Amino acid sequence: MSRSHVARLARRLLPALFVCALPALAAAQRGRITGTVRDAQARPLAGATVAVDATPLSASTDGDGRFVVRGVPAGTYSVTVKRLGSNPQAVTGVVVSADQDAAVNVSLTQSAIQLGGMVISASRRAEKITEAPASVTRIDARDIETTIGNSFAPALKTVPGLDFVQVGMTAVAVNARGLNSSFNNRMLLTEDNRIAVLPENGLPVGGFTTIPKVDLASIEVLVGPGAALYGADASNGVITLQTKDPRDYRGMTAEISAGSRGFFDAQVRWADVFGRVGVKVTGETQSANDWENHLVYAPVAAGATQGLPERGADFRTDVIRGSLTGVYYFPQGGRLEATGGASRSNGLGQTNVGRNQLVDWEYRNMQLKYTSPRWFAQAYKTQSLSGGTYQLNGFTQNSARFPSITSDSAKALSDFPAEGNLSAAEVHNNFDIGALLNTGVRAFDGTRIVWGGQYRQDVVTSKRQWLSDRNTNQDIEVAQQGAYFQTETPLSNKVRLVLAGRFDKHDNYDGQFSPKAALTFSPVEDQTLRVSYNRAF
Repeated sequence: MSRSHVARLARRLLPALFVCALPALAAAQRGRITGTVRDAQARPLAGATVAVDATPLSASTDGDGRFVVRGVPAGTYSVTVKRLGSNPQAVTGVVVSADQDAAVNVSLTQSAIQLGGMVISASRRAEKITEAPASVTRIDARDIETTIGNSFAPALKTVPGLDFVQVGMTAVAVNARGLNSSFNNRMLLTEDNRIAVLPENGLPVGGFTTIPKVDLASIEVLVGPGAALYGADASNGVITLQTKDPRDYRGMTAEISAGSRGFFDAQVRWADVFGRVGVKVTGETQSANDWENHLVYAPVAAGATQGLPERGADFRTDVIRGSLTGVYYFPQGGRLEATGGASRSNGLGQTNVGRNQLVDWEYRNMQLKYTSPRWFAQAYKTQSLSGGTYQLNGFTQNSARFPSITSDSAKALSDFPAEGNLSAAEVHNNFDIGALLNTGVRAFDGTRIVWGGQYRQDVVTSKRQWLSDRNTNQDIEVAQQGAYFQTETPLSNKVRLVLAGRFDKHDNYDGQFSPKAALTFSPVEDQTLRVSYNRAF
């Protein structure tokens, strides 16, 4: 080959080789920002967000307060550290060199009020409420404590987009605005990430919850379709309850309230940490003489015109609930938590077809959960038992139809037997694709991916009386699986694109795909404009 041919070949190959080498060259010019975040007492702070200003790069602290921001181009930066309940802090002049670690150690002070707090409902990971791709209302522990009432429900009264109805001294009903109904199975309730519904009727657990008010760290309400990440029963929104971590809320809290109509409520919570093991115990007892209103039911005899005055209604309401939690905090971050709780309730339950007299209705849950900045996994089981519950309209009519039978026999004819068992498991992960691949490609920088999968099985029986097990003589067993993903790509420092989708398969229905898309624009701090599309079932 002549020298001229070699020269021409070199001129053609060199640009291609240069382009191929660009990602490697860019990666070689990158370093890391590492360090720790602590509070004023030098205790490590988990869940703090460390963001590199003017870039989409960020990281979260682990259980020991440590963080690593990978793939930072060489240069000088400002770093902002934020955490819910703490004053944000900026560190300027952070110099990042190629293949080197730049150390940033920060101490945060506690804040009395924080605007633009952190939420998890919109994207199933911690993010600023103003940057979430959906409208989320967050009620934190301080606001919950000052809410009038002795459960989580009264705190929902001021949430935009919700209809709130007080149906008893201690009972309320909520629903997405415009869809008011006694039976609200369009909004999904979750407690510490577990689905909190009664499998036998699909209703939220509500007042049967095992969580006393004094143990609530936050309530988040996402109004609108949430199926892309949460699946079925989230067609009009999601209500999320989060309890207090033993490490963040130590010591004992006791609260006693009393009032007219025999109202009495006592709640207690105790938590402490022994080395790397946290323990929490909660309990509550509540009772009251509820407001009385007697109904009149249709006559049972052919041709009769006179209605039947309600019989058997007991307006005394009471509940006892409690839970026990143990947590192990791993040295490298992450936590393993085991929780068990139970409640037993008496009173009146409102339905679309009349009222039920609740007699020793029990609700129980067991949960094993692992959490780290990137991974989440859990397995849990819930159970509801209707006890001696019976229908008041049925009791009234059966008493009139069979005047010779005893009251106990009329209740037995009108009983509402039900047992629902829900078993579920879930795995969930989120990561920054740019930091993971370290390619140097601008389009990947700051792109977060959230993915996960769920399995759920319901086993329900009505003791062969009012559900389909009456005809089949077998318990009702239904399984469903779901898988979801979400990508968040910063198109600029102020604009983000969010794309999500979920596929669910139910034993009794065809597969369902739920898409989601959102574009967020944040012109200034703590202000965001959103355009979003969701579909749910």
